[in-house]
Amino acid sequence: MTEVKFYDPEFVPAGHLAYSVITARFEGKWIFVRHRERTTWEIPGGHIEEGESSDVAASRELMEETGGI
Repeated sequence: MTEVKFYDPEFVPAGHLAYSVITARFEGKWIFVRHRERTTWEIPGGHIEEGESSDVAASRELMEETGGI
């Protein structure tokens, strides 16, 4: 089972964070994205790339998965 932990965006762990997941609202509604390989609606998120902070990864993933700016 996957363990989910919540961190402050400025948190820098001694180890390595692998994913960044974003909960966001737009015009009072929660944002979900449809996964292209599954038939599920999910919250945006994805891998943190080498040298990228979790905050930057969250912004990038939200933009990539929703097309929002």
